[in-house]
Amino acid sequence: MKCRYRLDSPLFTSQPDLSSPLIPHHHQRHCHSTGALHCRRLNRRRWRREFSWTEQSNKVLHKFPETGAPRAVNGAIKLLKDGLPEFGIMPLEPLAVDTITINQGGPSAPITLRQHFTGIQLSYLTNSTILKYRTDLKKLIIKAEAITPRIQFAGNYTMDGRILLLPITGKGKANITLHRLKSHHELIGELVERDGGEKFMYIRKYLVHFDPKLVTFDFENLFNGDAALGKTMNQVLNDNWEVVFQELRSAYEDTFGYIFRKISNQIFLKVPMNKIFPE
Repeated sequence: MKCRYRLDSPLFTSQPDLSSPLIPHHHQRHCHSTGALHCRRLNRRRWRREFSWTEQSNKVLHKFPETGAPRAVNGAIKLLKDGLPEFGIMPLEPLAVDTITINQGGPSAPITLRQHFTGIQLSYLTNSTILKYRTDLKKLIIKAEAITPRIQFAGNYTMDGRILLLPITGKGKANITLHRLKSHHELIGELVERDGGEKFMYIRKYLVHFDPKLVTFDFENLFNGDAALGKTMNQVLNDNWEVVFQELRSAYEDTFGYIFRKISNQIFLKVPMNKIFPE
């Protein structure tokens, strides 16, 4: 399986300064800045409201580390819904991604697909609820468990290959929705230090595992617009969603992990560790 991602959307057009000592030198060659972010600054009232939330969340985390953490992180998710321009983060509802290309399977695999998506909109991510949240600051590992009523992945697609021995080809609009999703997240970081002694956590790996209760597929214009064949193939995909998703799971998880790591670093590389994890 090969996955390639071009995340050229406005969300990722403002990256931390890669020449800064904040990012370890051996990671700099893997990152690329794609431009400048153009958005208005938060007004003073909204900034005070967000800063107040940060102070209150830190107090909750400090006093109730086991029960307070999920509450504080859920508050952060809601805050990110409208974006944080001062961190270079555009609104996450919906989250825009430019292109994703997935090549899945081999000659003997039940599913062999070449998929290319453009103009992707990821919706309802911010409706997630954190159930569990644990940190190991000695190893710089964060683990979380969340539930999301649904995540919708919509955009333009081109696709060809085989699904359960049936040929499939098409080009048009696609909608893939994960329902009642349970997800596990593991962030693996390393310590970086800025001049002056401030310490930051660089997220070098973001692992995510998806466990949906249902996945629905809707690919328009399959088989060059043959309505009957297209309806039948969509029915096959939905009737066999567990098999289809199992084959494509790792590609989707890699994609979301890459996106989540980008978002996480836009915060972790601007806020010192002692502010995110107060002692």
